[in-house]
This record gives sequence, C-alpha cells and structure tokens, in this order.
Amino acid sequence: MSTQTMIGWAGRDITPDRPVSLRGLFNLRIATKVRDPLTTTALAIENDGQQTIFVSMDSCAVNEEVLEAVRERLAERLPEFDPRRLIVNATHTHTAPFSGGGSGLEKEKEYIEDIRRDYPDYMSIGEYTDLVVEAISSACCEAWQARAPGFLGWGYSYAVVGENRRVRYFDSHAEMYGDTSDPDFSHIEGHVDHSVNLLFAWDADEQLTGMIINVACPSQCSEGGQDFISADYWHDTREEIRRRHGEGVFVLPQCSAAGDQSPHRLINTAAEDRMMRLKYDNGLSRRDNSGLRQDIARRIADAVDDAETAARGDMRGSVAHDHSLKEIELPHWDITDEEYETAQREHVEYCEKLAAMDDHDPIAAEYTSMKTRI
Repeated sequence: MSTQTMIGWAGRDITPDRPVSLRGLFNLRIATKVRDPLTTTALAIENDGQQTIFVSMDSCAVNEEVLEAVRERLAERLPEFDPRRLIVNATHTHTAPFSGGGSGLEKEKEYIEDIRRDYPDYMSIGEYTDLVVEAISSACCEAWQARAPGFLGWGYSYAVVGENRRVRYFDSHAEMYGDTSDPDFSHIEGHVDHSVNLLFAWDADEQLTGMIINVACPSQCSEGGQDFISADYWHDTREEIRRRHGEGVFVLPQCSAAGDQSPHRLINTAAEDRMMRLKYDNGLSRRDNSGLRQDIARRIADAVDDAETAARGDMRGSVAHDHSLKEIELPHWDITDEEYETAQREHVEYCEKLAAMDDHDPIAAEYTSMKTRI
C-alpha cells in the first residue's frame, strides 16, 4: 500500500541582466534587451520511499555540464535526496543564452574580444552557467523542503501548437521549411502531434498548485529574434493559465519528441496571418509573432481546463511512483563516402566565401553564419 504523496514546488528567474549570446541559430546573436523573463521550475515528488525532482528551464538545451553541476550541489545541500533522480529538460527556445560549455553552433571563444569591444558588460557563457546552476539548485532545494501532502492526477487533451516542417517534393527530396507553393510540392512529409499530456498537483485542500504540461513542439514562435531574451510562447502560456487559475500556480513545461515539429505553419499561411491580424492586430513574423504566441497560449490553456476538470474526478492522494535509471547506448552514425565528399565540397565553398568577406564586422550576422557553416 503506497503512503501519502508529498509534493513541493519552487521557481526561479534565470533572466540575465547583461548582454548575452543566444543559442539556436547559425549566426552569433547578442541579446541586449528582455522581451519577457526566463524561468526555471522545480517539482519534487516523494511517495513510499521513491523520489523525483522534475525541473524545466527556458533554454535551448540542457548541457551535461549544467546537469552534473546541479547534481553535485544537491549531493551537498540535500543529502536525503538521490541526485540521480533529478530530471531536467529545456523548452528549446532559440531566444535564450547558452548555459554550459558553449557547445553550440556559435562559439563564444572565437569572438570574445570583438564581443567585449562592442559590449563591455557582456555576460560570458561561464557566468550565465553559474547563474543557471545556482538557480536550479536552489529551486530544487526549496521544492524538496516545501513537500507537503497533496494529490496528483493526470490527463490528456489536444492543442494545435506544432506542425511538421518537412516538405516533400515529387522528385522525392525533402526540405525543412520548404516552399509549399513550388509546382513540385507533393506533401508535408511526416506526423503531426497535437497531444497535450498533463500531470496536475493539488494541495490537501484540493486547490490546484501546479502542473506539468508536455507538448510536442519547441518554443520557437519568435526564433528569428536577434537581440532579445524571450521564453517564447511558454511565457504567454504561463500568463494565460495564471490568469485563469491564480498567480501562484506553477507551470512546468516539457518539450517531448518534436524533431520535425515547429509552430510555423507551411500551408494556409495567408489565412492564418489574416486571423492573427484580426484577433491580435499582429501578423505572422519569425521575429515577434506575438499574435501566434497568444493564440498558442489560449489553445494550451483550453487543453489544461479541459483535462483538469476531468482529472479532478480521479485525484490520487497516494500513487505508485517508480523511477528507473537506464543507460542507453546510441549507435554511431557512419557517413557515406558521398556524404563526406559533399561536405568537403561545401567546406571549400564556404571558406572561399569567407575569404571574400575580410572587410566585414567579425561579429556580424553574415560573417559569423559563414564561420558556423565551416
């Protein structure tokens, strides 16, 4: 017989207060302003000796360096918690800084002197990594220490957030974000996943305290933003859910398997743009997309309302809780001779183009994009 489930929540702001480099595109991007804040949220669950802390962060990815650093701190600060039972995920926004290692497309170390020339108060990747590690660690500690008897319930609903972004043509080749108006356009290549998986938490008085929301789409409505920090549609979603359910409600977003999914529609874009303008006075734009963000927030919040009402009928004060750890060996990708030769040709081509750009600003978009491709 399982014992009473113990639940605790906490959150931290992880918004940088100085210029930072953004992770996610080919060119170097220095953000100098904040469109909306970045957050990290922690949910601690313990039942019948089993324990887990879930963490979500508004970031492009979770670097192993960050994960291991947080686990080391938790081993010191929370000796009663097994740090191997920490699960951290990112929302995969393209308007958040690097955190950990700088192992992305744009390498800070290649440009640091020129960056500091133009942005003397620049916050390095190392500095931001320290900020994130401390924020996650302290949120985990607070969530764990805040554990109290409560109820859990799970639900499933639907919201149109992502669409498949792989375009297939009659000659059988495919392109990401391909042109669907091309006469050779055949079809959108693959699956679309509109499922919203939810885990709700209520306190002992059956008041909603927070939820995990799992959506198969990266948060990239505003991915074209070159100079601002943003949590993308998850900021709007948190705002909408709290407007409906209370400011104190925690929202822990998860991006499930979504390699081919994107919030950018490739069919009926003119119709969608018109509706965004009619509803929000803001058309489709890779840079801002505030209308689309609000629309997605409404759809997810509607899915939350739909599932939470039903899940209340099956809230559990005691749940079976099992956390298993597995190491998975991923196969090595052996490229073909043809792929190698193609890469070699492209490398020579890009090097020649870069050589012709000697007079360019070394941290300009065109120049850094070419270096990234090389």
